[in-house]
Amino acid sequence: LSHDFNARNLDRLAGISIWFTANLADHLIYDPDTNRLQIYHYNSFLTAHLVNRSSVCFVFDETFLRETQQTLNLIFPCHDKVNNTDVDPTLRNVAPMPYTFHPSEFQFYGARLEVLKDALNSARHASTKQLWFDRRNRHAWCALWVAVVIFVLTVIFGVISSVTSIMQVRIAMKGAQAGRGQGI
Repeated sequence: LSHDFNARNLDRLAGISIWFTANLADHLIYDPDTNRLQIYHYNSFLTAHLVNRSSVCFVFDETFLRETQQTLNLIFPCHDKVNNTDVDPTLRNVAPMPYTFHPSEFQFYGARLEVLKDALNSARHASTKQLWFDRRNRHAWCALWVAVVIFVLTVIFGVISSVTSIMQVRIAMKGAQAGRGQGI
């Protein structure tokens, strides 16, 4: 996985929508039929269980809680803005993750991350917006820009050509009318 594996790019490049869930068991469940990813977003709950290990009943394993936080840090990196009001405010201040790692490094969520990675990498551009934001394939992105520039230039030169043709016809008509008036 690389730095482009985050919530913003999942939406922009693969059209995967994020659905926040209160069920920890549904964290990182991806449904390819609806193109929907469920995220458990209560980072403060995870932090409280990690900090208060002595006073809280040990329902969850510490490595499980830390790995869940790591996946949140991965999906919502510190440089991305989380603008949803339903999101736990502590997600806005998560620690950065290393840029490259393998899903197998995640004991509990590795398989789910692998499914997401495959969905992101195999996504076909269903819209121009997705192609616009996808800079992983520079050739396709540059081809889009070349096509846009050629289209814009064609329209501009077409309008200029039409306007000058109309002006030439008007001048010729005025000249013909003036020649008839003088008896030429």
